[in-house]
Amino acid sequence: MNIGIEEYSENWKKEFENEREILFEAFRDDAKAIEHIGSTSIPGQSAKPVIDIFMAVSPVREVSFYDRFLHVKNYRQTPTDIPGRYLFSNYSNENIRTHNLHILQWI
Repeated sequence: MNIGIEEYSENWKKEFENEREILFEAFRDDAKAIEHIGSTSIPGQSAKPVIDIFMAVSPVREVSFYDRFLHVKNYRQTPTDIPGRYLFSNYSNENIRTHNLHILQWI
């Protein structure tokens, strides 16, 4: 899948804020912080049009806990070799990746 670089869009911030509300609502007891990270979070920066989100959680639960909710929101788990980190990617109805959600332990 090729993802090109695009000019900065004010919509990236709005898309993050909308997703942040959804994630806080779903994981309110566990989500300690949800932040917009990566190149789409930098005003004026050209970037790949995929919103990167960091969610710090406590406690960290089994991946199936997150998958139950995220799957119905078109997120798919992306296996990583990094212990203690889960990565889910969100896809549009056209199967275009729109968001990456990085779930890590709150410290």
